[in-house]
Amino acid sequence: MMKFYIARISLLSLLMLTAAPVALAANTATVTISATVLADCSVTVNQSVLDIGRIAVSELHDKAKNAALDGMVGSVDVTSKCGDSTRAKLTVSTQTVADKSIVASSPSGVEADVMRFGLKIDDKAADFDDASKSVTSEINDENLSSDGHKDTLTFSGLAGANSGKATAGSYSATVTVKVEPE
Repeated sequence: MMKFYIARISLLSLLMLTAAPVALAANTATVTISATVLADCSVTVNQSVLDIGRIAVSELHDKAKNAALDGMVGSVDVTSKCGDSTRAKLTVSTQTVADKSIVASSPSGVEADVMRFGLKIDDKAADFDDASKSVTSEINDENLSSDGHKDTLTFSGLAGANSGKATAGSYSATVTVKVEPE
């Protein structure tokens, strides 16, 4: 019978020890809830189609990968506005990137890496990230909320890895320009 009481007392002690944290818990708790209100932003471009020129197939065949294509340059003006903010980020993204440049689709719509497009933002080289397929530029401008911030995106033609397989037709790519408040 003594063993029974010792086992019972041991079990009761064990239960009290495991229940102790519950007994010590407070009877109230506080949760802080927050939300961030961001400035409204907009972006406009002065043209939605940009033709950077023409090149003969034979001239493209002779170019090394990433070689600049003479005279094939064009620019788009971008105006960003964010109400009640002086800081934002401008992101340019595309579908296919190789060696930090945009890969153009061939006339048949296939990405054959015959031609690429390089990008400069306000005369500064803008290298695309191969994983995210985008490049981001920080905006810090007191006029961002009033007159807006102006950037110039300059695109230049480059020979692709398969430029020797070029055929006649239009090579193109699309970029998306986005502005977000910081």
